[in-house]
Amino acid sequence: MLRFEETLLVGENDSGYEFGVGRIGDEWIGFAKCGHALWWFTMQAPRGRLGVPDRDEAIRQTHAYATAPENGYGGITRWFVQEDLRGDADAYRCPRCGAVFCNGECEKYEHLG
Repeated sequence: MLRFEETLLVGENDSGYEFGVGRIGDEWIGFAKCGHALWWFTMQAPRGRLGVPDRDEAIRQTHAYATAPENGYGGITRWFVQEDLRGDADAYRCPRCGAVFCNGECEKYEHLG
C-alpha cells in the first residue's frame, strides 16, 4: 500500500470534497477526498513518474484538475493556500483532445477513431 509521507490540504468545496497534495519520496501527487474515499489525480509529470517534484506545481495542477468541469469535482470554494497557487485548467489541456492532463495518451487511441 502506498502512503503519503507528508500532506497539505489546499482547499475544499460545498460538495464535500477536500483537495490536497501528498508527497511520496520526492514526488508530489494531487488528490481529492470525500468521506473515506480518496482519488489520486493524474499529474502532468514526466513519463513513468506518478507525481511532480515541485509541491507548488502539484498544488496548481490539483486546482486545475478540481476545476475542470469534465472531472465533476465542482472546483474549490475555500482555499487554504495563497492565491498565486491556483492553477488554470486550460493551461493543462491537451491541444489534441482537450482533456486535462492527457499527457499525450490520446495519441495511443487515434487509430480507433
